[in-house]
Amino acid sequence: MERARLSRTPLAVFEAGLDDGAAHTVHDAAQRAASRTTAWLRFHRYRPCASLGRHEVAGHAIRAGWCSEQGIGVVRRESGGTAVFLDPDQLCLTLTFPRPPGGAALAWLPRLARAVAASLARLGLGARYAPPHEIEVAGRRLAFVFLDAGRASVLFHAFLHLRADVETHLRALRMPLEKLSPRGMQTARDRIATLDGSGIRREDAITALADGLKALGFAPAPVSPPEWLHPTVGRSLPVRADEDWSHELDAWQHGFITVPGGVLHARVRQDAASGRIARLELAGSAHVHPSNAFSALSASLRGATLESLDERIARACARTKYEFLGFTAADLGRLIRRALWRQREEAAFALDRRAANTLMVHGPLSAGQVVTVAGALLVPYCAKPTWCKWRHRDGCPECGRCEAGEAYRLARALGLRVHTITSYEHLRETLARLAGNGVRAYVGMCCHHFYIKRARAFEEAGMPALLLDIGGSNCYELRQEEAAYAGRFAAQARIDVAVLRNVLAARR
Repeated sequence: MERARLSRTPLAVFEAGLDDGAAHTVHDAAQRAASRTTAWLRFHRYRPCASLGRHEVAGHAIRAGWCSEQGIGVVRRESGGTAVFLDPDQLCLTLTFPRPPGGAALAWLPRLARAVAASLARLGLGARYAPPHEIEVAGRRLAFVFLDAGRASVLFHAFLHLRADVETHLRALRMPLEKLSPRGMQTARDRIATLDGSGIRREDAITALADGLKALGFAPAPVSPPEWLHPTVGRSLPVRADEDWSHELDAWQHGFITVPGGVLHARVRQDAASGRIARLELAGSAHVHPSNAFSALSASLRGATLESLDERIARACARTKYEFLGFTAADLGRLIRRALWRQREEAAFALDRRAANTLMVHGPLSAGQVVTVAGALLVPYCAKPTWCKWRHRDGCPECGRCEAGEAYRLARALGLRVHTITSYEHLRETLARLAGNGVRAYVGMCCHHFYIKRARAFEEAGMPALLLDIGGSNCYELRQEEAAYAGRFAAQARIDVAVLRNVLAARR
């Protein structure tokens, strides 16, 4: 596809200073409205704020209650991608410009991100774009980059770390989607690079970032803050106080998948008599075009069945020419099928709706198919009592005093191999060994936060899996992920033995 081109487009550059998240979302909307004929580059800083991606559900991404207690604002920005924590220690820019004809709308994200990386490289940083929404220096995240492309204009966000308040970042965000490093497990602090730590002054970074846009055809020139910047009340995207799908697990069929572009979520209600989709909602830490793609696609799939789903998605995408970054229409079909399969899982395992929604299926097989061919059960060490001498050992004497022992008993009675996973590295080693021994699939247990954040380990194994969501005190709720990965998490998670018993009973 031919690239859209800019040719010596005047770019008005100015600094807007420090403000809260709500004001900046209004400024973004005003700047975009002013960009139908003029390109603008605004540098600014945020008071502490959790910024949701345009297509995210708040309950999936942030700890809204904790943010409220700490006086941290919560806003929804116009660009897509994942939630981020913003504060005065970040250099933020909003670039808006008239969208030139031709080319894919979302192609502007990698183009602009690479221009930012090249600008920083001129300051001596070995920066590179790491899709879908990061700029890295030596494997450490230096910036987030996000985009929204409309018919008339493009909006691009870049949030660069001057310094990093890692603790608040981790507490404000429910599920930071940080990548694994080549060395294995790293702390969140090790994963972040900063301009200050690299010896780059804020003023020099601003100059370099503006000049770097010349490579794309912009002609930057400094201007005074424009009149449209002054209003602090105006249009912004809403964030509902009750925006949390987990509150309605018994009313909807839920599903999620991880893709290179982020995490995609779906929830569906089916007509009881026909099984057709009566209502569908899509969300995710993703970039889509047009901005209403998820809601429009959901509306067009009403009345679809499992059998007609792929054809209906293909027809809708051909008609509207949707664009997706880091995932495909086939991925959306896989996502929605995950939600639709809940009805079958309820029947196959004799579960209610809420319990069925806690099952996580990895790979191409259905939950029932995984259970039928599974050769192993994996139990997390954090589900063993803190007093148990076997907590950090791969094994169990089945003393009858805990849920983990009952899980061992149920699995061994069915001839399944059972392993206690004692650390993240042990998980990777165990999965590799099982795959090498010809195990076709397995049943496991972990919280859904762990599965989403560490999906790569499950992908590397190449085995289908059915994972049961564990409850109780898990490391993600207590912000002790690092201890958990190393095998040092001190609290106890809970196994829903009734759900496990029903799931394993399907093998009989």
